[in-house]
Amino acid sequence: MDSLATSIGELLLDPKYADLEIQCGGKRFLVHRPIVCKRSRVIERECDGLFQVSLRICAQLPLPITQLCDAAACDSSVATPLHSKKQKSLTLAASQESWTRIIKHDVYDFRAVDRMLQYIYSSDYKLEPCTPWTYAADVKTTSREVDTRDEDEEPLIAHVYVYAIADYYDVPGLKTLAEKKFVVERDTSEALAIDKILAIAVAMYKSTSGPCTLRRLLMELCHSNVKVTIQNKVFLEEIARRDDLQEFRRDFFAWQFERVCQEKKDDVATYQTAVKSITDDLDTAKVQHYARIAQLRQEQRELEAAHAKEKDELQTEITAGKFFVEQAHKAITKLRQEKADLVAARSKEKEQLQKEKADLETAHSTEKQQLQEKVATGGRLATLAYSAYKRDNELRLKQEKAHTKTVAELNEAKNAFAKLALTRLEVCPHCSAPFDNYDNELKVNYRQTESVHDIKITAKCRMCGKAIDERL
Repeated sequence: MDSLATSIGELLLDPKYADLEIQCGGKRFLVHRPIVCKRSRVIERECDGLFQVSLRICAQLPLPITQLCDAAACDSSVATPLHSKKQKSLTLAASQESWTRIIKHDVYDFRAVDRMLQYIYSSDYKLEPCTPWTYAADVKTTSREVDTRDEDEEPLIAHVYVYAIADYYDVPGLKTLAEKKFVVERDTSEALAIDKILAIAVAMYKSTSGPCTLRRLLMELCHSNVKVTIQNKVFLEEIARRDDLQEFRRDFFAWQFERVCQEKKDDVATYQTAVKSITDDLDTAKVQHYARIAQLRQEQRELEAAHAKEKDELQTEITAGKFFVEQAHKAITKLRQEKADLVAARSKEKEQLQKEKADLETAHSTEKQQLQEKVATGGRLATLAYSAYKRDNELRLKQEKAHTKTVAELNEAKNAFAKLALTRLEVCPHCSAPFDNYDNELKVNYRQTESVHDIKITAKCRMCGKAIDERL
């Protein structure tokens, strides 16, 4: 298949068996009808309607056209009774001329025709001419022909004319290839100046009609060069002033309007998604806030229960021995004061939490209303949402710090009570030595959330060396 394709491509360079002539812009292209007609239905219809015969030669011959064709098939060295040698040569010339069809193309210049023939023979084309052509002095260019000799220096315009001639001759594959080459050239070329973009627009709208892919690609090219097009005053003045850009101006502003509308729709969708996400976060934070308040209340009840239990134990110990009356009284007084301080701190913290909760709900309601208003007007929502989240986060941090401080104060109170309780060990239970002989290093073991009954005191007597374990 590769060798066959190569052979067909080489036929373009060898017009030996060509039976179709395309005249354009003073040039003659000799091609093969079976190849070009297969790729273009328009050329096929033109070939079916054209049959150029030299009437001057035929008038000199005594035979009709059918007999001339038969005579052309005879050997030129053999004489016939009906024709002389000179008549045979005229017969061959007439036969060759009678089987040559001529298509005169007067819409696009010869370079567009050349690139179309490149594609027909090889399924590809280059901007450099490669089809062999000859000058034809008797072929005149009409006023309808699109001359692109100056504009053709711009590759994008060359692809535009290839697309146009492919549409003119109904070669769908060439149209697709021209679109691809236009995109590649557009994406790889440097930023275009205003005059080049306008020249491309003029060439495109002059050679194409109605909505097409190539016009959409031109709009994308203008959008990718916004500094030269939509943001450039000179460009806008040019397309508004020039009559040859009237259709381009209409499509350009319509495309820009549709693009802006789509961007606005995308922005609204983004804002709505952000509002929903922020609302969900605020609801989650609210649930966590209520859960934290319930947890703090539970801890407060546990602390009050532990305090009541400790108070009962202290009263029992005071009743059992007068030795601890004064110390227990001081401890109770201190614990009561700590309790009062703790209750006051809890009450103050509770009031502060309630106030912050009310402020948070008010702020949440206000911010939610503002967010809804901004969504309706297309305003900015992210700043208010971030502020609400930040305030809620600061409130959570304050609550955690208050809880940590409360736990630390409770631990200090337990340690003080444990050290005070050591004074009940007046003598060693093993050798009755005074308390002063005990080792100064005491180990107090307790769990943070348990009552004072979980406090264990470990000491060692200096006289007998025995360990003393006392559980309170």
